[in-house]
Amino acid sequence: MTSGVPRAVPPDASDMLWENLRELPAFRALIRAIEGRLIRELGPLESPLLDVGCGDGHFGQVVLGGLDAGLDLDLSSLEKARRRGAYRLLAIASAARIPFDDASFTTVLANCALEHMPELDRVFAEVTRVLRPDGRFLFSVPNDRHNENLLVARVLESVGLSGVARRYRSWFKRMQVHHHMYTEEEWRRRAEAHGLKVVSCRPY
Repeated sequence: MTSGVPRAVPPDASDMLWENLRELPAFRALIRAIEGRLIRELGPLESPLLDVGCGDGHFGQVVLGGLDAGLDLDLSSLEKARRRGAYRLLAIASAARIPFDDASFTTVLANCALEHMPELDRVFAEVTRVLRPDGRFLFSVPNDRHNENLLVARVLESVGLSGVARRYRSWFKRMQVHHHMYTEEEWRRRAEAHGLKVVSCRPY
């Protein structure tokens, strides 16, 4: 892995929506394009860079053109990431037990991943451990209004089916395996409890 090198933005990916539409349903492609733009707006990300909960590597490849290291618990997703060639190094591991030395990374990324991890405080502690003192941790997560704003549930409520809307929200939370859906203030508190300083928060 290289050290302290700003990562170049892929030259032909200024509009990430079309890149995402090649592999994702429209609604998910739109969300990923927004997340990618928000990350890009933070400026070049320095290597070495770890992608926590990297999945199949599609997001990292589209947004950043590839990363130094990725970890995930799902072996089939990691195999897709390997075939994609999006990472120099892949590890099947939990973010609560990151298999890298202290201060190994200048940047850690977790896009739509932390909410799925039961041991959230341990994950924050591990990220803090593997980050260099001047490093950055970028993460996107749903807030406490996520389920409230679900389109299907709101349509059901608008036609008087509030009970069905409640059941839909409950099913959606189970299906998405969301363990953590907090207010912005709670996400901030949990990060800062592990020595991280929150410098930017962008709702979308």
